[in-house]
Amino acid sequence: MYTLVTLGPLRMSTYGLCLLAAAFIWWTWSERALIKNNLPPADWVFPGVIVVAWLGGRLGVILLQTTSISDAFTQLITVRVFEFQWWSAVVFALIGLWRVLPQSFWGSVTHMLVPLLVAYGIATLGATIGGTAVGTPTALPWGIDSYGNIRHPVGVYAALIVWSGAVWVARRQRAGAPIGWATLGVFAAQELVCGGFRLNGWVIGGGLHVTQLVGLVTLIVARERVIMTHHSET
Repeated sequence: MYTLVTLGPLRMSTYGLCLLAAAFIWWTWSERALIKNNLPPADWVFPGVIVVAWLGGRLGVILLQTTSISDAFTQLITVRVFEFQWWSAVVFALIGLWRVLPQSFWGSVTHMLVPLLVAYGIATLGATIGGTAVGTPTALPWGIDSYGNIRHPVGVYAALIVWSGAVWVARRQRAGAPIGWATLGVFAAQELVCGGFRLNGWVIGGGLHVTQLVGLVTLIVARERVIMTHHSET
């Protein structure tokens, strides 16, 4: 793990740098896509959405990791910049976009999905490099040394899945096909695969993680919707 990058007197979080890179790529790529497709650009919107997404991610941490009101209050007032839940961050980001772009919400979001997949892959890769995404122990040769054990590089798995999915989704978009359910399916697939390799998380019977179950159900629904859309177009 390389949790810190040292540049002279500066010591910067590797995960934090990857998050900043992911946010910048999503922001600039989405902005260019909106302009290219004659949708209203909104330079001021993206920084605001990023802040709202971070706040939503922090609330997700409070929801899943607190056991009392006092603990929740402590988490709320403690500024842990790079500790948040992705699912709640995305939900709050979508709500923020819907509020500020009500007239062109769906058209705008469509052109932000491929950049979102690429940015998510960068962020999850950074989580593994920075030591915040802890995998289960493994004896496989590509395991990484983390917290005294050789573990699955779960962030690398997630990045490879969503980047491969981004290529597929981009091809569908260029062909003029809807990509909303396809993108959701990519996220669901990576959660179904990677959820079992994460050390933390709620586990139900048989060692299945709750997020894997949600990912499986979501993937099935998304697959059916993509197939229905394809049939309706042909």
